[in-house]
Amino acid sequence: MGYGAARNLQPLATSYPAESPVAFGEVLTGCNPGKHGIFDFLHRDRATYLPSVSLYRQSDEGYQNGLASPTLSGALRREGVRHALVRIPCTFPTPDSAELAISGLGVPDALGGWGRAQAFVGAGPKAPDMFGVTESVYEAKSAGTFVLSIAGPGGARADMTVKREGSGFRTGDVVWPAGRFSPWTEVAFPDGRRVVCSIHATGGAREPVFTVTPLWTHPSDLRVPAVRPTNFASRLEAAHGLFPVSGWPEPNHLYAEGRVDFPAFLEMCDRSARDLELHAFDVFSDPAFDFTLVNYELFDRLAHAGIGHTASPECAAALLGAVIRFDAFIGKVRASFPDATVWVASDHGFAPWSRRVNLNRWLAENGYLAADLRAPDPTLTNLADGSLLWSGVDWSRTKAYALGLSKIYLNLEGREAHGIVPPGRPARALVAELRERLENLKDPETRKPVFRRVLESSRLYWGTAIDRAGDLVLCYNEGYRTDWISSLGGVGTPVVSPNRSNWKADHCGVDPELIPGIFLSDDAPDGDDPTLRTSRRRSCVFSDSRTRRAWTAGRSCVEGRVKLDFAKVDCRHFLGEKPCAKKRDGCADCPHYDPMGVRVLVVKLAAMGDVVRTTPILVPIRARHERVHVTWVVDAATAPLLRGAPGIDLVTCYDASTPSVLAAQKFDELYCLDKEPRAIALSALIDAPHKKGFTMTPFGTLGIHDDDAAYAYRLGVDDPFKFLENQKSYQQIVFEAAGFSFNNEPVQLAVNHEDRADGRAVLAKLGVGPYLGLNTSAGDVFATKRLPEETTAEIAPRAAALGLRPVLLGGPTERERNARILALSKGAAYDAGCDHPVRRFAGIVSNLAALVCADTLAMHLAVSENVPVVAVFGPTCHQEVHLYGRGEKVIQTPWCAPCYKSSCGHHTCMNDVRAEDVIAALTRLGVGARV
Repeated sequence: MGYGAARNLQPLATSYPAESPVAFGEVLTGCNPGKHGIFDFLHRDRATYLPSVSLYRQSDEGYQNGLASPTLSGALRREGVRHALVRIPCTFPTPDSAELAISGLGVPDALGGWGRAQAFVGAGPKAPDMFGVTESVYEAKSAGTFVLSIAGPGGARADMTVKREGSGFRTGDVVWPAGRFSPWTEVAFPDGRRVVCSIHATGGAREPVFTVTPLWTHPSDLRVPAVRPTNFASRLEAAHGLFPVSGWPEPNHLYAEGRVDFPAFLEMCDRSARDLELHAFDVFSDPAFDFTLVNYELFDRLAHAGIGHTASPECAAALLGAVIRFDAFIGKVRASFPDATVWVASDHGFAPWSRRVNLNRWLAENGYLAADLRAPDPTLTNLADGSLLWSGVDWSRTKAYALGLSKIYLNLEGREAHGIVPPGRPARALVAELRERLENLKDPETRKPVFRRVLESSRLYWGTAIDRAGDLVLCYNEGYRTDWISSLGGVGTPVVSPNRSNWKADHCGVDPELIPGIFLSDDAPDGDDPTLRTSRRRSCVFSDSRTRRAWTAGRSCVEGRVKLDFAKVDCRHFLGEKPCAKKRDGCADCPHYDPMGVRVLVVKLAAMGDVVRTTPILVPIRARHERVHVTWVVDAATAPLLRGAPGIDLVTCYDASTPSVLAAQKFDELYCLDKEPRAIALSALIDAPHKKGFTMTPFGTLGIHDDDAAYAYRLGVDDPFKFLENQKSYQQIVFEAAGFSFNNEPVQLAVNHEDRADGRAVLAKLGVGPYLGLNTSAGDVFATKRLPEETTAEIAPRAAALGLRPVLLGGPTERERNARILALSKGAAYDAGCDHPVRRFAGIVSNLAALVCADTLAMHLAVSENVPVVAVFGPTCHQEVHLYGRGEKVIQTPWCAPCYKSSCGHHTCMNDVRAEDVIAALTRLGVGARV
């Protein structure tokens, strides 16, 4: 047996969605779909809305692989590892970096299509079925002789004569029984081209039906770049017999439509598995290769015929037989190559499919898709000609549409050719609306939810290829899947209906958490994350799919970086260069392992007061994710106020290395709420799928990520709008730019009881309180905000009369200013000093009975510490300051205010502030009454 006693069977998380091209894209690149660029079997053309196969593209220059990221093959080549790829999805055309390769899923048929079969009947051909099987009338010659005119490449035709032979049929020297497939057969066309197919014959004595499989590339007549080197295919043919160079040779679609029965389908699956085993073993036996990757597809093909309650007894028996067969094959490999490391992995699991869902019908019935419900339904044939696709849709009235097996696209203005949904807030509102409605959609017959989850692609993927993704990713509950017709844009079937085809199980679109894959090896590390290791003699077998397992696990690679089996590098406690405080002897079995989850970067460097009043944004950021890690980039002067603040996991002080250090990391969300060049340049450099706020344009000027930040942008360039029209607070403006609504969320700072005790000790040296803080600073940028020295000195004795001890506060630049104010107050005021670290300064403010100040950092600290504040405004916009109901504003509004000037010849506005106005405001706050 191969793995009968293997000890290391582990779950392996699959891709979103759990579709083979998407999953193998991750296997081959180590990247998420946002980087590798494959999101489904089908993508859409934004200009035409037409679907196309995602695994490759075809142009006048030939075929191009659909992957947008560098692959494992290239990395192995650079490391000098000679390797072979056998029937691996997403490797068409074969990569130049592989010494040997034969492509798998993604290889087109000899007609350049997605595997179109041909049927021949005695009379009355039907229209193509869902899978594009076309029917033609054969020519009946003498009794028992039939001529099939097979359509070939470029419109060529080749006649094939089939004769009855007893209870079976004959083509040339080949005889096969009725109800079964012929051996692989060569068909030659007049231009000399040769292809490979198999014929299935069944029906009455007089009018049989012949079904010809898709015409596949002949191993000795390669016309597509599916084998490297090209003579490898002919060598396999010479050694083991004729076989098709095909992406999917098994006749699943013919069985699904009832054109062949299960024994015939099983026979072809066994044939394909036999070819694969023979070919793979030949490659394993070649000592030239250090690493071999093989895709064993038998489980996937059989499982589509049924699993769980949808599997017939004969299908269940066949699946068990496939497991035994595969185990025997692995046993043969291990016995033949005892020094090899063998890994077995699956890219996803399976779930029953009993209810089909037409998303486009639902979109049409609910007003999102303007479609004619009487339009003819498309088939896979239309992938080539596009004649029926979207034939009844009015794009000028369409908000959303579905394409592929797991995606919904918005008809987005500026992105889709006829888009009508404005980007920014309207688009997000539509996404949220669709999510809510779809997650509440129930099967009208069973009353079960159709979807387990519906996810936003902008929060799921990251990378430069994300423009290929849909806007919503559908995660079905077990038993449900997208209808074939809906996958091509059709609306002709009910929203939910029974699945009556023989394709009774699937993984495409099913919530990936329900159908993880597995990792299996007796030479791999234990743990939740299986990690691929190498030895000198390297062989690797990947099985495609298998019996459904209800497991979840982390991924085995992270964006192309090797994941160390002894270190949990995604833990928020992990340091790397030294042990963390939680466990000094490494990460193994650590009970404190806490994965970061969604990684968020907030960029707000300065000014200090603005940073303080930006911190409420942490509340909705953390509320939107179950598990989140927040990094905040700030200037060093402000960092102490944030380091240790609730909601912030890491504070990074901006310096020359910051852009390169952060650009090397993966962030899921970025919020740049700063307009200065350093910040917006960083915002433009960081690779994150969800970006909000400000950025740098290609011209080096200020730009915005979306129109949510347009209001904040306008405030900076339109003085009348900022000074006269705007009535929103700074918090409202910042929250809106970040895509949130401000609901009085509190300031989040690191000030703690030790800082408050430190501040209390400073004040105690000045005598017994209660203390009234008189903050005299305003910074150098807007020095015009300062209260005049004389006015400040006048406030001191009046406050003392209320039983308050006036205390002068400020920074180093206020030392001489405060000395003058002390002299003017004639002993009524006390100096708290001007050299306190910012956390101690906050601690001092926290111990005040009240604070009098201009529009300064001290004001924001007082608000955060729930200290009553009288804030005096002249040259700045008072309406932007939110005091959370904890203060009074004294506002001077001469004709020239606000002006935001750094200097003023007459200083009119602040000179007009009277000491009695400040004392009256304190009285209204009840400060004096409490003394």
